[in-house]
Amino acid sequence: MNGVETGTYIWDLIRVLFALGAVVALIFLARRYGEKFLLGKNSLTDKSPGELQIKQRVPMGMKKQLVVARMHGEVLLLAVNDGDITLLKTFAAGKGEFSSWAGEGTDYED
Repeated sequence: MNGVETGTYIWDLIRVLFALGAVVALIFLARRYGEKFLLGKNSLTDKSPGELQIKQRVPMGMKKQLVVARMHGEVLLLAVNDGDITLLKTFAAGKGEFSSWAGEGTDYED
């Protein structure tokens, strides 16, 4: 083994570490920005009147959650699981029946 081969191994190691760093950086960027860009996550939380607005999500297990959403002046309580969305109950937006059910001071009026 001479100096030329050792230098070649060092440059190969530097190239592999650089490539590994580039892959890690791409994974980080894809997770941070790709999901929002590709799936359009902001479209569900627009503040436009009459649009569907997701107010809160409560995980209930693997691929199961309760979702509180607002649409056309109503608050919707939805059960979401792997392949199904079920409307559990609707409430008028603001205080009233939904406030007493969800606890004191709860209202989803903007």
